[in-house]
Formats: sequence, structure tokens, C-alpha cells
Amino acid sequence: MTWDAESQKLFASAPAGQRMRGAISLSHPTFAKVYRFTTELEPFTAFNGAGVMVTYQPGPILVTPQGQEPSGRGAMPIRIVADPEVCRALVAASARGDEPIALEACSYTLTDPTPRQAIAVELTEIEANPDGGVVAGVAGMPQIDGMAFMRAVARVDEYPGLDRA
Repeated sequence: MTWDAESQKLFASAPAGQRMRGAISLSHPTFAKVYRFTTELEPFTAFNGAGVMVTYQPGPILVTPQGQEPSGRGAMPIRIVADPEVCRALVAASARGDEPIALEACSYTLTDPTPRQAIAVELTEIEANPDGGVVAGVAGMPQIDGMAFMRAVARVDEYPGLDRA
């Protein structure tokens, strides 16, 4: 799913009273529950990428893409900053190695419960930081193996909010 023009402008310039909000879901057969988090201060209910209404809870979690995998395999290294309970569950599920951990990242506007963008990836090669707060792994998208990631250049004339002068 790609960004539409309205979402691109909201994401790039964040006009007054409007912005994008992100949410993620982590799931695996060994998890006691599906972890659904947002960086918002209040929980919110919205449709996930499969069209099912779910509730995202505020949580200390952030998914940070660190860059494209140079082979173009459709995988990239990521870091997940989360609370210790989530970190322990991710590491335990990864240690089993029988099935990858599913991560879905969705972006929403403040007024629309339909995701503007939903990205589903599989997490592999999980490693935990000794403090239990950061998990590093590789996000793979097997459905696009062999395809290079698209890159876009955002220009100030298109997105005035980028002008920091």
C-alpha cells in the first residue's frame, strides 16, 4: 500500500490540528495475546490491515527502520524499543524458530479509522539488548523478495513543512 497525496502532505508538513498516527501489532502462536501498541497517549480503535477493528493501547514501543538490506531481498534491519514483557515474548518466540514473528505497522489520520498505510513483515534474527528494552531484528517481506525498495525525494516546494529556515 502506498501513501496517497493527502497522507504524504500530512506526514511531511503536519498542518495545525492534523497529523498521522502510527500503530503496530506483534503476533506469534506462542504469545499469550496479540500486542497492539501506539505511541499516542490514549488508546484508539481502528481497522487493521486485514480490515478487522482492533484497539491499540499506548505503549513504550517504537519501530525504527535502520536502512535497506543492500541485497535488495526485501528485508531491512529494524530496532524495536519496547517494555520488558514484550521484549521477553519476542526473544522467546524467536528462540523457538518454528515460525517468524508477524509485525504489522499501520498509519492513520486522526479522524479516519481506516489505515492510510499498512505494512506486514516477518521478524527474524531477533537479538535483545541486555537491558531488556531494545530488540534488534530483520524485517522481511517475502512477497517482494528480489524487488528493490522504492525511494522518494521530498522537496520543499511540494512539502512546505520541510522548510526549517
